[in-house]
Amino acid sequence: MMNISEKLDAENRAFLERFVTMEKAARIQKFWHWEDQQRSLFGDLLIRKMLVEHTGRANDELRFETTDFGKPYLKGEAELYFNISHAGDWVACVIHTESIGIDVEAVQDIDLSISEMYFSREENNEIVRAEDRIDRFFDYWTLKESFIKYIGKGLSQPLNSFTIHIGQEKITVDSTVGLASDCTLKQYNLVHPYKMAVCTKVTHFPENYEVCTMEDIIHWCANESITIPRTT
Repeated sequence: MMNISEKLDAENRAFLERFVTMEKAARIQKFWHWEDQQRSLFGDLLIRKMLVEHTGRANDELRFETTDFGKPYLKGEAELYFNISHAGDWVACVIHTESIGIDVEAVQDIDLSISEMYFSREENNEIVRAEDRIDRFFDYWTLKESFIKYIGKGLSQPLNSFTIHIGQEKITVDSTVGLASDCTLKQYNLVHPYKMAVCTKVTHFPENYEVCTMEDIIHWCANESITIPRTT
């Protein structure tokens, strides 16, 4: 996890963009708002840092490709999976030896008819009965998003084709269309008003998440000297 609420100065931003590909830097620069630029930049850098530390590869040796559904993966690492999510002031990244999905969202006012149209009947009924319907909606939204990203199909998979069951001790998935349901989900409490959920094949999740700062990333880049060449 990383909080990116502080705006980078031009010098540090230009420095950090040397550690992502030219194509990525160009996409980042197309964002109109600096907040969107930083979410994209630090999402890329944070996962690069995690993958470099996990694989022992140099940053410029990392090659990313995408599946037919648009999910990125690291070329040459068939048994290593990662996922990224960002919302508001936060970027979240996770890696695992099994397929994995993560989602972070800022709880905010929303048209609850969305749950009627796109969630399963059971989930919608739970939201209607909840004391705080908005809060419960985002419980389900983050959990469902993390599952969708876990199976790697994106929003091409209808959100009402499976049901999330939020138990006191365990969160599970029930699917009527043959989706992989041998997974476990976990919610993490973030700083209000944010929620985060993770989905993968494990029996126990870490109780806490690690926080990396913007300064940590700047220092890592400076110490590693792992810029990506700007010529082909």
